[in-house]
This record gives sequence, C-alpha cells and structure tokens, in this order.
Amino acid sequence: MSNRPDRGALLAGGLIVVMLLVGMAAGVALDRWVLRPHRMVMRAPPGWGADGRFDPARVRARAANRMAEDLGLTAAQRLRVDSLMRRQQRDAAGIMRELRPRLDSVTARTQAELRTVLTAEQSRRFDSLRAHRRDVFRRH
Repeated sequence: MSNRPDRGALLAGGLIVVMLLVGMAAGVALDRWVLRPHRMVMRAPPGWGADGRFDPARVRARAANRMAEDLGLTAAQRLRVDSLMRRQQRDAAGIMRELRPRLDSVTARTQAELRTVLTAEQSRRFDSLRAHRRDVFRRH
C-alpha cells in the first residue's frame, strides 16, 4: 500500500483551496466596489449646515459648548464667553470679506494655470469632480 494520497483527495483539496481564494477575492471585490463607496461618501464637516453652506453660528455654538463642558463654566461665564466669541466671529467675518476677492483671484489664477497642464479630457473630469464635491456639500 502506498502513502500517496489518491487522485480524488488531491482534487478535493485543490478545489477547496481554489474556492477559498475565489471567496476571498469576491469578498474583497464586494467590499471595495459595493459596500465601501457608501461608507466613503464625503460628509460635510462640522460647521456646515443642511443647505451646504458654512454656518459660523454652528461652529461658535460647538466651541462654546465644548469650552463650557471642558472648563466647567458657570452660566454667567458662559454668557460672557459667548459674547466674546460672537465679537471675534464678527471681526473675523469682516476680515474675510476684505480678503475674499484676493482669495478668489488666487483660486481663479491657479485653476487657469492648472488647465494649461491638463488635457481637454482631464479638464472636463476636473470640472466634473469639482461639481460633484459642491453637490455633496449641498446635500449635507
């Protein structure tokens, strides 16, 4: 009698290994192409409202709540802190209004320069990606 496994046992073992590998590959494919895109939807960062616009009051409220909790502020302190944060927010908004045209100019110039590097197809794709990102932020 020989110690060699019979042909049927080898085929069965080989089939099990192949099925295991196919199952693993299918699991990875399912995760990457079916499940993961739903998990990777861009979410609006904290401070963005449901209308897709940045909401400074929301950011201020979150910061004030966190500060009140972390520092154990009294109600009186909380009112004073909120007042100071509102003033800071007003001042920062004024500075941003002054800077916005300059920032928009830098962005426009950079995008124009980018387009000199991109092919026509890449430029269309670039526009599509930017539109998609805007839509995502509007939805969240």
